[in-house]
Amino acid sequence: MAEQKQPQKKKTSNQPSKVEKPAKNVRVKRLFRGKTPQKKKEQTALQEQKREKALQKQEESYQSERFVSPEEALGPVIYNERYLKKASVYRYLRYGVVILLVVFLLGMLNLFKEEITIENFRYLMRNVNFELRTELGEAGSISYDSNPLNTFAIYKDSLAQLSDRQIAIYDASGRTSYTGNLHYDSPALAASEKYLLAFDRTGGAYSLYTGFSQVHTSTTGYPIADADLSDEGVYVIASRSKEYFGVVEVYSSSFQLMNKIQKNKYIASVDLADDGKTLLISSYYVGDTGICTELMILSIDSDKPSLLLTVEGAMPLEAAWISDDSFVLVCDQGVKFYNQSGKLYDEYDISGKKVIEYNVSPQNSRIAFLYKEATDTSIYQLCVLDADGKTVLEQTFPQAVEQITFFEDRMILLSGNTAFSLAKDGTVSRFENETAIRTVIAKGDVLYFCTATRVIEPEWSTKKN
Repeated sequence: MAEQKQPQKKKTSNQPSKVEKPAKNVRVKRLFRGKTPQKKKEQTALQEQKREKALQKQEESYQSERFVSPEEALGPVIYNERYLKKASVYRYLRYGVVILLVVFLLGMLNLFKEEITIENFRYLMRNVNFELRTELGEAGSISYDSNPLNTFAIYKDSLAQLSDRQIAIYDASGRTSYTGNLHYDSPALAASEKYLLAFDRTGGAYSLYTGFSQVHTSTTGYPIADADLSDEGVYVIASRSKEYFGVVEVYSSSFQLMNKIQKNKYIASVDLADDGKTLLISSYYVGDTGICTELMILSIDSDKPSLLLTVEGAMPLEAAWISDDSFVLVCDQGVKFYNQSGKLYDEYDISGKKVIEYNVSPQNSRIAFLYKEATDTSIYQLCVLDADGKTVLEQTFPQAVEQITFFEDRMILLSGNTAFSLAKDGTVSRFENETAIRTVIAKGDVLYFCTATRVIEPEWSTKKN
């Protein structure tokens, strides 16, 4: 039998057994083999800088190879001394012109500040406004509402129409540059180159206009006897007050009161001389011998008259300048001609005549009378006097005529639908219209024939008288 092997016992040894080595410490940084974000950004920035430097060097190499400097391309700069001197002169002239322009503008603003207004600007721009209101009947004609109180005047070649309800200003083509509402019981108009004056004779209200707007309005509170204005814009209003029978107020072009004349007499008329600096006033009162007329001449800014003249037994109708140094008094006795010192140098007697109408024209230095003889009332007679009191024209009419109008060197009279034009040489022109001609307005070379509703243009037929 095989012998059973006995399990061998492990041999024991006195040598010490092997001790296991402790685990090595692993550094934290080795756990992160990759780069941190900060280092990645820094490395990217460095790479970008390197790339930009490389591109810059490449660009510099291209420039040095392909481009040349201005000096190399154009050569040396050559200066023209004569041109440089002229350029310097013109440069200083430019600065001088700018300085002169500034001085000019400041001077104009200082000297003509009263003329720099919105109204004058609108007047300059009048042809740019394509939306002006129009009241056209026929092409190029002026039409307006019919009103028995219509009164007309020429203002800067335009036609001004005033009624008891409204005022309108028309140009020659029929366009209305201004319309406004008024309430005047007895309307009247006066015009100059600067302003148009509309006033109510019974109510005392008045307004001033330019071609595009109303610039001033006021009232006297009493009836207005007369009014006048100059081309410079000075205007005169004759009325009364609670204390005085007659008050004449003089206003500047800026609507400031310059002078005030108060009288215990009734004012008949006021008239400014052509220069707008001298005022002629006619007034009347009841004296010891009956009605007396007082004539006064004074400067518009003075209360001391240069002439104070009394005419006894005369009832004044109007006193008006006919030249720079002479004037006329139209009264119930006739026409009296005076020089500026008050000397009576001629007289035209109208006793025994029934005067229908008269007209004084300072522009023509003429006075016209339309009258009928007391012995024959069927014949109408026209008499025109010059500044010396001499008769320059006489004419008779078999039919009733009215309204004397001076136009250039002619006289125009109306008779219903008919208008007569009289020349100095005796030539008579006639115009027949379909409807009645209400009034004729003339100033300079501008002439308007006004019917009840529109302006017409006359077609004259001429015959030798």
